[in-house]
Amino acid sequence: METGRVTCVLTSPDAGTRETYKKIKQVDCFDRFVSNLKKYPLDKVISFQMKYIFLDGINDNKEDVDGFCEIAKETYCKKIAISSDCFKPYTENIRKLVSRLIKKAHAAGIIVYPDSYIAPEDKKFVEDCYAKLQKETASDKYFANITENGKCIIYNPSASGVIDGEGELELNANLVPGSNAECIISLGKNSKLIVNGNLLIEPNSIIELDDNAILTAGDTIIGRGTSIKCKNTITIGNNVKIAPNCFITDECDSNSGSNKSKKAADKPLIISDNVNIGYGTVISRGVKIGKNAFIEPNSTVAKNVAANTKGNS
Repeated sequence: METGRVTCVLTSPDAGTRETYKKIKQVDCFDRFVSNLKKYPLDKVISFQMKYIFLDGINDNKEDVDGFCEIAKETYCKKIAISSDCFKPYTENIRKLVSRLIKKAHAAGIIVYPDSYIAPEDKKFVEDCYAKLQKETASDKYFANITENGKCIIYNPSASGVIDGEGELELNANLVPGSNAECIISLGKNSKLIVNGNLLIEPNSIIELDDNAILTAGDTIIGRGTSIKCKNTITIGNNVKIAPNCFITDECDSNSGSNKSKKAADKPLIISDNVNIGYGTVISRGVKIGKNAFIEPNSTVAKNVAANTKGNS
């Protein structure tokens, strides 16, 4: 988790109080469960997800829903799956609680989606609730040309994030027909994604911009399952190929307390023209990768890579 190589963590507490957790799990270890979650570096995990399976008469109350949402916020949860007891239809009370959970998660910047074991009418209810919130908070327009294939989410809770530029942005590029894969762009307050070329983002990738962050990209392919987190400034040139399952961020490793590392965290991350980044690569600080460089698969890049060279860990 510390290195960013863990792509997904999923946990299903299905409760937000000690009493209900004990009733569902048949063990009295709710406090330990929460304590252990907080010890893990889940902020470094590309996709940390929590699941809430609504059970009629057991966890269908405000105390559990609100407690669950607090745990999600405190442990850097990025997505919440809403589910049911093997397709059992939601009661009216559960629907009200689903709406409550979605609103609280949305306010915390957490994406909500329906899980597989949910009745079709309830799945639509969850999607409609979420879509309504998205519509209420989304920007009126984006200035870049955007093509969306399949399930795409542009999350812009403050309505001040901008997608600009003269280029073409394609979400879920090369999507397999019939696939349920999704592509997510999360825009922080006053952030900018500037598209200067053909930017292709393949399925199950996440592009996340913090408040006031600027990510600029030219002709670039971002492979499946890759996550790019822009804290300050990331610039990606033309003819750049980023392989699947990479993790790229301009944020420095929080474990390092040296002045040199702190200065690196303030530097922009620059990926120059004609760069190839291999499968599973981790880039986690402000470095410059020169033109025509090739980063070997499963590398960890922590220093500058000169032009026309190979870089690895």
